[in-house]
Amino acid sequence: MGTRQIWLETVDSTNRVAWRLWEGGCRERLWVAARRQEAGVGRRGTPWASPPGGLWASLLLPFSPPLAPRPSAWLGLVTALAVVRTVERVARVAARVKWPNDVVVRGRKLAGVLAETRGIAGETRVAVIGVGLDAEVPVSSLPENVRPTATSLLEETGEKFSPRALLPVLDRTLQPMISLLRSGAYRLVAEEVRQYLEFLGQPAMVEAEGSRYEGYFAGIDDEGRLVLATLGRSVAFDPAKAHLLFPVPPPGHGPCGDGSGIAGIPRGKGIRRGSGS
Repeated sequence: MGTRQIWLETVDSTNRVAWRLWEGGCRERLWVAARRQEAGVGRRGTPWASPPGGLWASLLLPFSPPLAPRPSAWLGLVTALAVVRTVERVARVAARVKWPNDVVVRGRKLAGVLAETRGIAGETRVAVIGVGLDAEVPVSSLPENVRPTATSLLEETGEKFSPRALLPVLDRTLQPMISLLRSGAYRLVAEEVRQYLEFLGQPAMVEAEGSRYEGYFAGIDDEGRLVLATLGRSVAFDPAKAHLLFPVPPPGHGPCGDGSGIAGIPRGKGIRRGSGS
């Protein structure tokens, strides 16, 4: 049986509506979806344009028993993976997961995920997982500053895909992955996500806690953390504290540069290397 869906016309944010339902006593797993959001946000609080034609939906997900620590990273990753598989199945579009919570096609953002959790003593009692997927959205209708890096199913295929038709497929795809998290099968989940990671093996820069680190994107570990391969070691970064940047500007002026800023060598003032994992 699929998860119940509540469809609304215009909301501030589907995540906020889901949290208000929880605070009002709702303990049911359900989706809140809207035709338009007026105050949608992405990771790090950035505004998320949500015009008609996109899938703007949030899953209210109570956990009983509570979920183990580090749920936000995993919930964002598995939901992004579920979006990838959904658009492959429905639209035949080859998408990838950009750590920790974006979905990209040919390097352009197709969708984003925002997972928020609440709990006690490190255990997660409830999560709200927001999904923003540009389905029937013309890129020309998005804010000018995001158009160069955005795409949509309409843009990729020339076809229209109804958000109402996409949501049940996403739900069916996501639920088995959440069941794996409930069972503690994090290693299996990590293996699944690694198959779809964008930029794997490429030079990468990570911003974390006011510093920058450079190396090569080595994927994720069994805790959902980003792994950066540096000089002779690997450094792991928590998604709540790190931001992955691509592409990395080449050091110096030629293809070989001056040797600084690569393979874990710090670049510039205030840039340091992390502790090994």
